[in-house]
Order: sequence, then structure tokens, then C-alpha cells
Amino acid sequence: MDAFPTPVLQRLRRLKAEYDPTNLFRDNFNIPPAELSVSNMSGGDRASETEEAA
Repeated sequence: MDAFPTPVLQRLRRLKAEYDPTNLFRDNFNIPPAELSVSNMSGGDRASETEEAA
């Protein structure tokens, strides 16, 4: 996808996998969800993502 720089697209795909893993909201400009490993599904690094965005 050329619309987003690679680091931004990776972050969006992680968020998509967390909040919409079944890709229900796929109309308009779809971002496919990233494949999450079991360790990522715990939500432990969610605070660090918020800090990065600030």
C-alpha cells in the first residue's frame, strides 16, 4: 500500500488485528489485519503504543 509509510502501515495493521480481527470493517480503504502471535494478543504493549503516538 503506497498510501502509508511502512512503519505507519505496520502499526495500523496491528491495531486492525486487535480491534477488527475478522476484517468486518473492510469497505472503503481496507487495511488487512496483521497476523498476531499469541504473545501479542495479551495486550501488554498497548500502553507503549499510546506513548509512541503522543
